[in-house]
Amino acid sequence: ALEISKTIKSAENIHTVAYVDTAAYSAGALIALACKEIIIRDGGRIGDCAPIIMQGELKGTEREKAESPVRTEFRDSARRNKYNELLAQSMVSMDISVYKIEKIEHLQTGEFRYVNKRDVRLLTDYDPRVEELGKVLPTEGKKTEAKKWKYLKTVVNSKQLLTMTETEAKEYGFAKAIVKSEQEAQAYLGVSDWELWQYDWGEIAVAFLNSMAMTGLLTGVGLLALYVALNTPGFGVPEVVALVCF
Repeated sequence: ALEISKTIKSAENIHTVAYVDTAAYSAGALIALACKEIIIRDGGRIGDCAPIIMQGELKGTEREKAESPVRTEFRDSARRNKYNELLAQSMVSMDISVYKIEKIEHLQTGEFRYVNKRDVRLLTDYDPRVEELGKVLPTEGKKTEAKKWKYLKTVVNSKQLLTMTETEAKEYGFAKAIVKSEQEAQAYLGVSDWELWQYDWGEIAVAFLNSMAMTGLLTGVGLLALYVALNTPGFGVPEVVALVCF
């Protein structure tokens, strides 16, 4: 997926568009953000791109090692295609909180920003620790100056990954349009038709065999067959099973 993303962004003089039909999670979100424009179908979803492993849990340095290249690719796509960098990275890392704030002096014009935990405390009267701890914190007894920005909502907190509905994707500046059908998407783009490439049975079979679940199953069966083969004289079924699995 990282290579596909880089290839899309390296295409010169081509207006790339991602059409999200039902959902673009994980690699789908990475590839969609690599495009200059995103169109999402009514009911579509996009986001949730944190790296995972089949067994156990990524922690500490291991998690950062897995997240860093993905987060960098999301950040690069956001810069190139004018998406919000903070929101883009919050699809990858759970420790990134994002808040939507609006400038009080321009309430009618709708000037707003997406900021992190530090900036929401600095620019508004809202303290995200209240939400995290579930209680109002005591004041320090000092009168603070009136803030110029107003807290609107928490987009994603430090225990979540950003996953957006179609309306949220448009609100947050990722989706340019929400359509109800493939034909409406074509009309929006001004094209009469497009060629839809679908997997044939061979590609589906290869994808299935290379999936994490099937890889784990084949590895387990292969190791078991190899153990039986090493403890059984001659050449027979265990050896064949081990060869097929590996």
